[in-house]
Amino acid sequence: MIDEAHNLIDRARGMHSAQLSQAQFQQVARNAPETLTNTFRTVQRAWRTLIASHIETHALPDQHDVNQHLSDVPTELNHALQRLVGDLTEYMTEHPVIPELQSILFDTLSFMKLAERFGDHSLCTLTISRATGKAKRAHFKAKLSFRPRQLSGLPQQLRLSRTTATAL
Repeated sequence: MIDEAHNLIDRARGMHSAQLSQAQFQQVARNAPETLTNTFRTVQRAWRTLIASHIETHALPDQHDVNQHLSDVPTELNHALQRLVGDLTEYMTEHPVIPELQSILFDTLSFMKLAERFGDHSLCTLTISRATGKAKRAHFKAKLSFRPRQLSGLPQQLRLSRTTATAL
């Protein structure tokens, strides 16, 4: 146990961190059942809107990822993710489990749980990078992540609940 103590900070930070990738949603959408097509289109539209609004206000270097700390959770994407969670949950209660759908559901739920607690103690970071390819116009990919600014900055109740759970 003592030997693993050096990992505690990373583990604690990981419990309060989540990341979603636009590419992950694109991949799952390709193989998703037809009844979920419109839901995944809504999510992709929200990603594109988020990227476009960022590109309009910030110059992007040709070959580097750009990180932007956001002051709020992106509203349109958050609403699209809420719809996705509802539709996936409904679909999965009526059909056999599809591992890719289950994985994206759990990732989205984890992300949204942190989004609900977003505040001064958190960072919401949008990472945009140019997608490689032969397209004539530029294509971009994005990732959105939440993480604590520092563990000591987490709300007291979160620190206590995690400490208690770890100590037991």
